[in-house]
Amino acid sequence: MTAYPNNCKADTIDQLKAAREDYIEHFRIHGERDEGKAKDIEGRLKSLKKTSQGKLLAQTLFELATIQRITNQFEIAIENYGRAALVARENLDTGIEFDAWLGIARSHAYGTRNHGAAAAAFERAIASAGATPTQKQRYDMADYSSQLQAGRGELESALLNALEAVKLAQDDQQRFYAFLDTGDVLQKFAESCDYRKLVDAKSNSENDLWGACKRAVGASRSYYDRAGTTANKLGWTFLEKESQGFSNRLDTRLFLINQKANFEQFGQADAFNAGHVLVNENFSAGGSELTSGLPLGALIEQILPESQANDPRSIYLRGIKADLEGNPTRALEYFKKATGLLGTERSSLFDLRQRGTVVENRPELVRDLGLRLLAFRKYDEAFVVFESLRSRGLEWLATAFDKSNFTDAERRWIADLVQMDSLISAKQNGLVETAIAGVEHSRSLELLDELNRLTRRRLESQEKKQFQSVVKRLKSVECEIPTLAQLKAVVDKADIPVLLYWVTPTNVLVWAVSPKGVEVKTVFLPEAAVVDKVSKLRDSVGTMGQAFDDKSAKELYAYLLKPFTAHLDRGQVIVIPQGPLVGLPFEATVDAGDGKFLAQKLSVSYAPNAAFAIRALKGKLPDTPKITAIYDDKIENETHEISQIKDLKNALVSSHATKGMNADAMVKLLGGAQIVHVLLHGEYNYDDPLQSTLKIGEAGNQGDGFITAAELLATDWRYTQLAVFSSCEGAAVKTRISNEQFGISWALLAGGTDHVVLSRWRVNAASNAAWMEAFYRNLLMEKMSPALAANAAMRRMIGSDKPHPYYWAGPQVFGR
Repeated sequence: MTAYPNNCKADTIDQLKAAREDYIEHFRIHGERDEGKAKDIEGRLKSLKKTSQGKLLAQTLFELATIQRITNQFEIAIENYGRAALVARENLDTGIEFDAWLGIARSHAYGTRNHGAAAAAFERAIASAGATPTQKQRYDMADYSSQLQAGRGELESALLNALEAVKLAQDDQQRFYAFLDTGDVLQKFAESCDYRKLVDAKSNSENDLWGACKRAVGASRSYYDRAGTTANKLGWTFLEKESQGFSNRLDTRLFLINQKANFEQFGQADAFNAGHVLVNENFSAGGSELTSGLPLGALIEQILPESQANDPRSIYLRGIKADLEGNPTRALEYFKKATGLLGTERSSLFDLRQRGTVVENRPELVRDLGLRLLAFRKYDEAFVVFESLRSRGLEWLATAFDKSNFTDAERRWIADLVQMDSLISAKQNGLVETAIAGVEHSRSLELLDELNRLTRRRLESQEKKQFQSVVKRLKSVECEIPTLAQLKAVVDKADIPVLLYWVTPTNVLVWAVSPKGVEVKTVFLPEAAVVDKVSKLRDSVGTMGQAFDDKSAKELYAYLLKPFTAHLDRGQVIVIPQGPLVGLPFEATVDAGDGKFLAQKLSVSYAPNAAFAIRALKGKLPDTPKITAIYDDKIENETHEISQIKDLKNALVSSHATKGMNADAMVKLLGGAQIVHVLLHGEYNYDDPLQSTLKIGEAGNQGDGFITAAELLATDWRYTQLAVFSSCEGAAVKTRISNEQFGISWALLAGGTDHVVLSRWRVNAASNAAWMEAFYRNLLMEKMSPALAANAAMRRMIGSDKPHPYYWAGPQVFGR
């Protein structure tokens, strides 16, 4: 047994520090926490605190807070760490100040689960380290940063910092924790394969779509094994066994990935050919459909007794156990509690892009609560739950821009922060893809230096004193999630139905909200089948010269639209897609009964969530002929798109060539314009869609020659009734696990644009110009809404010599 110093005489801080370290060492070797010993050390530290002052007081407070933190007394630990940091600062002890702020960050991350407070404390730690941190401080910053980021779902940043910690580790103890943390982050990447496929540096050269997920498992195992070997070297028997256990449990993760791959192949089979579409109200969640309930329930009880269920994930698992035991009411209570705690965690962290951080690695908590509520026929509650995970960040930012009346300088500052955030993400992705693949990036050192510089610039910019009131206003913004009843009332008044979709692993949930009523159904079409059919249709329409996939178009119509045609008799519909359905051009689906495209039956427009649909249905339509057009000379000379719009009766076009124009000039020109038409080359950025660009001129002294989606956020879009971006891939977005959709459309909708028209793919210049001429003719001369004007343009082209959807289904309308 470990020998602890006795307390028969006055203790020194060195003795108590040694006792605390022995307590931790005992745990590392034996896996036992001796509560009596911890209380003894805590009491002796409290005694020493009474007679201490200056640097000794700071060190005593730090040791006291640390023993309190590792015995889960988080609130009092935070208080004592804070006092330690203050006293250390007063006595110029930057080492203790740094360690104390790190202690606060860890207490918030693992105790109070206040991720915002954890991030703020960590920033204070970095500041206290100064411009020249010690080697140990650099290691601690990398390692703890990785832990904090992984805890809130920012896996790309977490992995890079974990790998940095591996490089900075100077002894076996540091190496053990760096290896373990790197294994943990890679394991979380593998876990995320429950909701997405990973892409790494080897993905483009292989046929296995799940290869990157499998490599994440392998990379995680490698680091866990290295941690175990290091623990063995240190004599840490318990931590060696734990590391080996983590490694062994990856077998289950690999099995699940292989199962998803097999299920995907099943989803691609002809079993889902629309021969018989099963539509019902069988909403299942949690463990309600598992057949091996008793063993799994017993396992949950064994590893997670009720007394230890105090975080969202563990409470959710208790709900699974209740489901397995045939107690759905109790399961619902657990799911509600877990989701409530998750919401509290999410709201604690300020993130301008609102990427769904904290929810990213636990979306099933929200999904299963919604499904359980549907099973209980609590449709209104379920609707709010699902909407809480549908582009909520975008809605929050749109509300902030609408209510806060930011100045031009403040909008520019916000856009700059988002620009730096997205640029950091884009650079991180390249490094992460090589790390998962197990290869060295050719520019890794250069990119890491760039990332460090960008991160410092980002922090300096956010801390500018003149903009602190903006931060306060942003943090104070609240936006209510609309209810199903509110949506129904607006739908009735506008006389336009709304279809909302949600894709689960086994079914597609559909809400049909129309003047005829509300219908909530589940369509038996697994996610794998949805992805397969949407991909096939999208590939066939998004590239010129491809044969149209009539089969997939008819099957998607049969599953997603035909069961709800009773609600679609108003000539138009707003679609709110989710997950893989975000990329589906619904207009190009085909009714097998009459062979017609949906576009020949209905006008289709889109909204990212119910709040945006309500805003579009309640808002006014464009009522001005004034158009501000920005164009590229070369494109205009080829297509005459702007000149054709100018020739329309009633059109009042103010046109501006981008030659010599920079991003700031474009932002200023667009600000306040009522109708905007942009005719520029567009380029979608796959690493981070907010780095997608519009080409506005040649690079030079005036700027880089392009403007990014993030930079468009600097424009005052609040008075823009309609924004039409006649640019390739303008509508392309990346949908995150949290259902945030990033791309050019994100900036326009967040900024307050009422209606948006963007192109889904790289268009044919001539046919696109003809489409735009027809669109504006219907909008200005026939006084149609944007959605109806777009639909009329589509019908016209379907009836011409260009009936293939490639020529007419590219433009996507947001709004109505």
